[in-house]
Amino acid sequence: MNVTMGERVIWMYKQGFTFENMLDLDIPYHKLLEGLYCAYVNTKDEFFKEEYWRHCAAKTLEEKSYLILGDDHRGSNIENTYYSKVAFSYAKKLGIQVVLHGGDISDGMMDPSPKYATVEKQIDYIVNSYPKIDGVSHYITLGNHDKKYRSVGVNLANILRKKREDIQVLGFDIGYVRIFSHLVSLEHGGNTLKRRPDWYLLPKLRLVSHSHGMDIGRPLTYVPALCKNDVQYFKNVGKKYYPGFLILNVENEKNYDLFCVSGYQFVDEKLKKTDEKSFYLSKSLIKTKK
Repeated sequence: MNVTMGERVIWMYKQGFTFENMLDLDIPYHKLLEGLYCAYVNTKDEFFKEEYWRHCAAKTLEEKSYLILGDDHRGSNIENTYYSKVAFSYAKKLGIQVVLHGGDISDGMMDPSPKYATVEKQIDYIVNSYPKIDGVSHYITLGNHDKKYRSVGVNLANILRKKREDIQVLGFDIGYVRIFSHLVSLEHGGNTLKRRPDWYLLPKLRLVSHSHGMDIGRPLTYVPALCKNDVQYFKNVGKKYYPGFLILNVENEKNYDLFCVSGYQFVDEKLKKTDEKSFYLSKSLIKTKK
């Protein structure tokens, strides 16, 4: 257990910080959760236990359908706005009102398009180009490209929180929501949970972006990228990844919820449904707050 993080959380709460204040300081979401648990173990103060369970997921969602995205790389040379338009248009036809995004919404000045060759131009473009649709909410975990702006003192998470009320940033690297009673992680990279403490509450479904490839499974599902994938790196390693997105549909039954994940990819620039898998998840007995 990370006692140091626990001590830090205890001190910050004593100083009047809230969980949300600590997120604004760019402390990773999973680190705060770990700190809350360690604070409870060290003090046996029920307050920290309640805080841990209250914040384990940023939001409890009870929609029946979700659009799942990752790796737009907006403002980069590999961005493709056509893919984004098709994905959101398809979601609109299905009546989807919640988008789950696994990160790298931006370029981070790593491979900037000449049109967005400064930090200011990229940030402005990201804030204004990412679709804003009436009645649609977005939950985003930011990735490694999104972090890069911090090297010049720009925190994309705080900017999105201030300028886009329809977007809830869950943090960097990993964030959590509940879909009905089931804990679901939005991860960028998939490494955050590899060295987890024994106490850690594992998600029922892990939605992982960053690899650009698609692989539907449980608990681990890899989210395809929504950008051009014919980049030199993938050519060098001999991989062919088609851009795409996922649709999650949930059906409620008495003792179980059925999660159906469908994969859609742009094969030769034409959208095709390329995979689909369903999972029965037993309903949790944990009481959660919305």
